[in-house]
Amino acid sequence: MAINAYDNCPCGSGKKAKWCCSAYFDAVERAIDQQQQGQHDGALRTMNELTKAHGDKPPVWCYFANILAAEGKTEEAEQALQKALVLQPDFAMAHL
Repeated sequence: MAINAYDNCPCGSGKKAKWCCSAYFDAVERAIDQQQQGQHDGALRTMNELTKAHGDKPPVWCYFANILAAEGKTEEAEQALQKALVLQPDFAMAHL
């Protein structure tokens, strides 16, 4: 389901989705769908590709951390959150 460009972004940044996560949110949703369908390797591969393309965006690392945590990869999830915090120390989603 596509996000409305003028709604607040689901990452919690307070920005409109158009100016935040809309450029890559389809890939995040695809990874979540893959994970829910038991395609765990595919979900991780999708998120790895996303971090290569948009690794400068803190929400990408937070979404990746959620996928990793759901896979039981706690240490890797913590590392992804740390990358988000390096990019933006006050990024709220990384503190949840």
